[in-house]
Amino acid sequence: MSLFKKIISFKSVENPPVQSSDLTLEESLLNSLVNLNCHYEKRQHEDGYSTYDFKYQSKIFRAHIGKDGTQITICYPYLYVESLDNLNVIRHMCNVFNGMSFHHKLYYSVDGKEYKVGVHCDMLAQTVLTPDDLVSRIDSMFQVQHDFTLQTDKEINENKGGHFRDFEYQRALESREVTLSHELEISHQTADVSVRSNEDFSFTVEDFLSIACDNIEVAKFEKLRIIDGDNIKIYDDDATIRVMPLHTPIIQVVEPESEYAERVVKFVAQRAVVIVDYLDIDQMLHTLTINLIARDEDESTMYYRAYAVPEPSDLSRSHSSQIAKELVLSPPVISLLLAYDKCDVTKKLQEFEYMWRDAQDKLMEKDSSLSDVDIIFAQLANGHVGMNFYWGRRCFAKGNYAQALKHFLNAYNVVKYESTSAVSDALSAMCYYIGFCLCEMRKYDRAFFYLEINRNSGNINQLMELVDAVSNAGDIRAFFFIDKYLRSVEENFAEEDQLPEKIANFVSFLRRRHAYCLINFGKLDEAEKELKDLLEDPESNDYALSELAYIQRIRSIEGRSDDANGTSNETSEDIGDSTIDN
Repeated sequence: MSLFKKIISFKSVENPPVQSSDLTLEESLLNSLVNLNCHYEKRQHEDGYSTYDFKYQSKIFRAHIGKDGTQITICYPYLYVESLDNLNVIRHMCNVFNGMSFHHKLYYSVDGKEYKVGVHCDMLAQTVLTPDDLVSRIDSMFQVQHDFTLQTDKEINENKGGHFRDFEYQRALESREVTLSHELEISHQTADVSVRSNEDFSFTVEDFLSIACDNIEVAKFEKLRIIDGDNIKIYDDDATIRVMPLHTPIIQVVEPESEYAERVVKFVAQRAVVIVDYLDIDQMLHTLTINLIARDEDESTMYYRAYAVPEPSDLSRSHSSQIAKELVLSPPVISLLLAYDKCDVTKKLQEFEYMWRDAQDKLMEKDSSLSDVDIIFAQLANGHVGMNFYWGRRCFAKGNYAQALKHFLNAYNVVKYESTSAVSDALSAMCYYIGFCLCEMRKYDRAFFYLEINRNSGNINQLMELVDAVSNAGDIRAFFFIDKYLRSVEENFAEEDQLPEKIANFVSFLRRRHAYCLINFGKLDEAEKELKDLLEDPESNDYALSELAYIQRIRSIEGRSDDANGTSNETSEDIGDSTIDN
């Protein structure tokens, strides 16, 4: 029988009302039911607790009495019933009401046969009930029913005609999108300084000035003022100002006082102003005003923005007209999104140790789910190396390349002394990650130093990163590496009718990089020919089209330049081969 069509048979009231202050909790419930002339049915369960089903104002209620008889839970079983299509709305509204109510607890159950969802309401009683107490509790449930029905019906009607919202999922998705957008913005900001702070590293006032005032070399910090509402703090010591974390005015870090306490990181202000006075190497005084604004936070990271407009330059009559013209231009607004990692060292260590042991156990069990990098991680014997390798990969996966680089370098500085004869897998992995991070930070020369160690590794990802580094650096050695790897593929797969997909993609990548380098070195005709061949490659078609358009723009600009200089637009047939020999 359906829960929504259940019929309960009730006993008649046989006992007269009892007036006593010495009643047990169960007896007080029975006395109240008798006084209110409520019909009820009692059921005794094998595990010791009992239930009373009763009617009040034609509505069904249930009272649960525990084994020890010290508390009663009064339940309004079907306060609200709706189609299962609206489950997401029901779940959301239950959470809303539970967040607002201290005495009532709302929850729901699903009837798959009837395709219905029912909402229930519970109240707890731990003192002797009088009839007035019972009536008051039931009336409060009626009020909850009225409010819940009103708001839920409104929410359902507003969403009618479309998919009903899954509020929890939507909020989680929005939080994820906010975090991803912040991390994407951080990864595309300045590559010179890490903008993430944590227990080990802080983005300081000096770091911000090195970005905001890159055309001025700071010789000495004269004064720093922090304005938070009506409060002003002033510092005048150069050493103190240099190392002061920029987040100090709006983020507070409370270290644990005992091993059982947790480290607390929180926003203490939504905005603050930092004013810095400093001298340049010519002993001229400058002032920079930095505005700090709290943005968002998730479980592991707090985000805040720092922006500033440099002081306007002096428009004195003593300046030449050209200098004055340059100074009239509005100074640029410097805006940086910064992050503070909340995870403390203890938790990071605990997470690493757990994942390290798990990887080692899987390796012993020959678990096929382990990737090559996971195997390297499991085989690391040095805890310091393992800790930095693990958290380096965590930062790397989130795109925090500056912070990841620090971890990988810490591990590399140990591993490089442990590799005696051949290049170990661990050292090879460290060099790959370090080189990748440096490439993302556009430090291609430094990246090549680390990536070059894997030039003969045969690992396609490592070879692709090496080629990327030398190509983006404009290094002529890029042609050597590209030709070498193309010949290697040709030799190893000469007898194959068709290249494996991964190898074919690698060849497409090398050909794209080769065309890119030809353009960089001014060999536009050769590049154009290669790009036209790449139009037949589905993996490279879009790239080839964009690069061919780029070549046309270059030629168009060169043509306009020739016209401006009074030269004719001769074709390659008129002047012969126009490519540059290097």
